[in-house]
Amino acid sequence: MMQVSPEQMQAMMYQQMMMQQQVQMAQMQRALQQQKRGSTNPQMFMNMPGHVMQNPAASKSTFAFMDQPQKQDDKSFDFVKDAMKTENKKK
Repeated sequence: MMQVSPEQMQAMMYQQMMMQQQVQMAQMQRALQQQKRGSTNPQMFMNMPGHVMQNPAASKSTFAFMDQPQKQDDKSFDFVKDAMKTENKKK
């Protein structure tokens, strides 16, 4: 199985959510168009079945990275903190 970092998992979840919203928006647009035409079709919303989380193994591990937070090596530099330290040393 491929290792996926928490950032990648979050990006995939976000992308999946955005795709689901696009599908819902398309369904709503179609419903509005059909309402304007005066026709109603109860099967209209069944045309695009929900395809989110069809893999049961994936649904179990989706939030697994949140259970055990891993300490990251943060080598970023905080310019604001450094500037404040430098300014305090001058006083």
